[in-house]
Amino acid sequence: MVFNYLVTAWHAIVTLISDDDAQADYDLYFFIGFAVFYALFHIFFYAISLKTRYFKVKEVHQKEKMYQEKAEKLFGESWKRRKNRVNRRERIAALPSTFSRF
Repeated sequence: MVFNYLVTAWHAIVTLISDDDAQADYDLYFFIGFAVFYALFHIFFYAISLKTRYFKVKEVHQKEKMYQEKAEKLFGESWKRRKNRVNRRERIAALPSTFSRF
């Protein structure tokens, strides 16, 4: 939305310039500046998104590790056996590879 408002404001401002040659020059300068600003904004947004995702995933892995350690302390050997068992979803996901051998 901000970009639409900037373009609209620019079109309102550029009409106030009376000289056609200066108007064309200023319009070109604004277009180049706007294109650079638009590209930098998207690069910055993408970098922030990647950084946020990285730290969120790192936090989830850290919490998962803490959970596993706590469960292992509470349940001991029975937790290790439960953890190593293949759950139903993993068995279902393994079916196509099993049938592809035949």
